[in-house]
Amino acid sequence: MSSVQKTDLELLYKAFKLDNLPIFQNMQQISIRKLFKILTTIELTDLPTIEAMNFYLYCNFFRNRLLYSEIFNHNLNYINLKSIELKQHIKNHLHKYDQMLKEAKSESDCTWIDNNIVILHDGLTALDSIPDRCDYYDNKVIKYLDSDFAKLNSTYLSNIQDECSKDFTHLSKLFLEVGRIIGREPL
Repeated sequence: MSSVQKTDLELLYKAFKLDNLPIFQNMQQISIRKLFKILTTIELTDLPTIEAMNFYLYCNFFRNRLLYSEIFNHNLNYINLKSIELKQHIKNHLHKYDQMLKEAKSESDCTWIDNNIVILHDGLTALDSIPDRCDYYDNKVIKYLDSDFAKLNSTYLSNIQDECSKDFTHLSKLFLEVGRIIGREPL
């Protein structure tokens, strides 16, 4: 990506509307602006699982726009390392639930365990896909910037924003469910 593209991309993302996303810090919902400020002014440490998953998503989303910030670079490295621990933590819980399923006696217990296994698998798959998802939105926005048609069609950008918002809302809700299953303790 050229420096002109990066600048254009950053300017466009500043106008990007991603309101009311379920982003959490210390069990409180925060705005995307507050998250942006946190990622560029505070070094992340000891994140509980839900926050770690959300911050992993948004650090990857902002990675092509905030690399000028030394603190953001630190946070990106920190959260990428945490994502490895987080994935292992989820795998450990998957193993635990697989063992529980083998020992479960009632149908309701089996259903509950199966549901948790599905959520954990979905969470693990989602975490693995985050860098590609974020690149997907970058590529769509770059295509918008490079296209004369897109500039004339105001709904094109709105459609990208809507798709991104729905995708990130789904991921955030999934991460809440995964966090409910594996706990909130720092990794």
